[in-house]
Amino acid sequence: MCQGVSNTAPDTPLTAGDINQDNLVNITDYNLMMQCFSDFSPPKGPCPPSLEVAADLDDDGSVNGTDYNEMLRIFSSQGRP
Repeated sequence: MCQGVSNTAPDTPLTAGDINQDNLVNITDYNLMMQCFSDFSPPKGPCPPSLEVAADLDDDGSVNGTDYNEMLRIFSSQGRP
């Protein structure tokens, strides 16, 4: 690192649960997550690797009940029905 040299990065909005990265958490994100959901049966798909990574809200390597519950918590914190 050189002293006196600065590096600035652009602001990047991070929204928990925003699977499609449109800065909204809505039914589209839920539906995308459900394409990769695989608690007891294989995912209904299609679930490309990039979608699986985005839908894995707890970053444990799988899209399962924990991620589903996290999405429900996100929805309830938005104050929408």
